[in-house]
Amino acid sequence: MRFRGIKGATGTQDSFLTLFAGNEEKVELLDEIVTKKAGFAHKFFISGQTYSRQQDVHLIFALAAIGSAVKKICTDIRVLQAMGELLEPFEKDQIGSSAMPYKKNPMKSERCCSLARKLIHMPQAHAVIRTTALEAKKRQATEPVHMEDILRDKFFDSVRDRVMALVNEPISFTGRCVSQTIRFLTEELRPSYSSVFRF
Repeated sequence: MRFRGIKGATGTQDSFLTLFAGNEEKVELLDEIVTKKAGFAHKFFISGQTYSRQQDVHLIFALAAIGSAVKKICTDIRVLQAMGELLEPFEKDQIGSSAMPYKKNPMKSERCCSLARKLIHMPQAHAVIRTTALEAKKRQATEPVHMEDILRDKFFDSVRDRVMALVNEPISFTGRCVSQTIRFLTEELRPSYSSVFRF
């Protein structure tokens, strides 16, 4: 897995570039340090406000696969214990049930099955979030919202002109986009195809 790193609110590292007075090397060094401190060996060279959701999908489906395997194993244990072919370890102070204290329930396997079901249903939760986001996007398509509309409230009187000036100069939001793209092309994309294509 990769770490998002310190990319700032929009992924351009513009705030960090400002913090270090335009010194890109210091921004890059800080990004590397934070990545290692977080326990990751690799980070995304280019990222938006969030990292690629493909990484979430891979992780969620991996956890769901683990959950599926755990549920199968523990269900087998529960069935075999019911038939007396296998017994889950019974703790010293463990009580079977209020009605039958002598009964030995496979409590560990039951708990594992419960947790496994949570993992198995994670992709479904992800799908619900995705569907909700798409519906919101559709609504936004029929109800265009412009910056002027957002800033119309009196609350923004003191900053409206400055914000609109920034909006009219998109280059002010790019931060390190150019150097990030160059590094991505040089260190990640080009090595991946250089062994196949020769120019």
